[in-house]
Amino acid sequence: MGWNKITIDTLTSAEDMISYELTELGATGVEVEDHVSLTEEEMKVMYVDLLPDDIARWKSKDQLLF
Repeated sequence: MGWNKITIDTLTSAEDMISYELTELGATGVEVEDHVSLTEEEMKVMYVDLLPDDIARWKSKDQLLF
């Protein structure tokens, strides 16, 4: 399957609107590259909600086969 990469230069305030419109037109994914740095507070809480509460039992070594 071939992919086309199209770059649209825009303002940060318009990213959500443009992404929405592109998906409405049939785009199956939109990647946003912004240049807004995260604050220290944002870095501390980033991805925390993805970790299980009982993280200790998740430290075994696993394999993914495909």
